[in-house]
Amino acid sequence: MIFPNIMVNNYTIADHFCRTKHKNGGSLILVKDSLHYKEIEYLGKYKEEITSEISAVEIPQEKLLVFSVYRSKKAHLEQFLDKIDGILENILLLDKYTEWINGYYVVIST
Repeated sequence: MIFPNIMVNNYTIADHFCRTKHKNGGSLILVKDSLHYKEIEYLGKYKEEITSEISAVEIPQEKLLVFSVYRSKKAHLEQFLDKIDGILENILLLDKYTEWINGYYVVIST
């Protein structure tokens, strides 16, 4: 595990996904020390090595959801899209966020 050893001044590792079976990959979210954040545990069921390597946090005072999803090009596209669909459905059902920030997919399928 590399992520837990990362240190950036004035930032905290808010959430991360580290691979255990494969080399390289994963996702990480750093949050400024002065911000209050909450982990988003209900998205844990969508975390899967290679297919959907997810990190997610909520900044409650801003009603902001920040999540990062990495999909390896080795993953099956349909499985990834099913997981993204489930994630978005969960987020929309909660109806508690006014903004989302999301990033990084490798969607090209070979």
